[in-house]
Amino acid sequence: MNGYRKLSKVCYAISGNVDTLLNGITSNELSKPRNAFLDRFGKLIALFEQKIEDGKAYIVLEEKYEEAFLEHIMKYARLAKADVKKDSGIVIHVISPQGIGRIKFQQNLGYLALADELPDLPKLSEEEYNLIRLENNIPVQGVDFDRPMFLDTGLYDAVSFTKGCYLGQEVMARAHNLTRPARKIVRILYDSPVKDVSSKGEKIGQITTCSYSKKYGKYIAFAMIRKHEQPIDNGEIIREKNL
Repeated sequence: MNGYRKLSKVCYAISGNVDTLLNGITSNELSKPRNAFLDRFGKLIALFEQKIEDGKAYIVLEEKYEEAFLEHIMKYARLAKADVKKDSGIVIHVISPQGIGRIKFQQNLGYLALADELPDLPKLSEEEYNLIRLENNIPVQGVDFDRPMFLDTGLYDAVSFTKGCYLGQEVMARAHNLTRPARKIVRILYDSPVKDVSSKGEKIGQITTCSYSKKYGKYIAFAMIRKHEQPIDNGEIIREKNL
């Protein structure tokens, strides 16, 4: 498949004391592609893609969480003497080998690009893009999850358990070492579409995104569920390392 999808995401460029600011309030190392802002209770504020270029940190997050992100970061930015400015670029997901955009953020398939204009590529429909997300394990905040306790997402590629102290770290470390996440985002295969996820007749979650996949020959769905180690009624969880 070749094309792009314009996303409801925004990009911010952070300059100045980038390391001082972000290392203290984000869950992952700055060298990693994905990171998160958490509150002191370990609850997710905003998940974001990140790229360090020319001494600046470019971060991309869902527009829905822009206000919460700004309210959270600006009080720390003033103390760290860092500048946080919104970039005027358009955020698109590109499924193409072409080098499109000023800044690129690698994904499981293709890349997010910060571009000044839309590319001369086919536009992916919402249905086509949802299938890409489902088959390539790309859940989206605001669609497949909201602002849960972060470890409940299962997005371990956005957290480090070895970096220095950061906001929410104590709660994260305790939950990681002493308990098991109450919920988890999973992908489930079904022969026919369903709304609710159940195990042994008990509802344990709800479908958030679903589409028919020729790759699997079944319907594939995202859901955040409880009791994720139990078998699913009429369905099968795709077991994977990070989700």
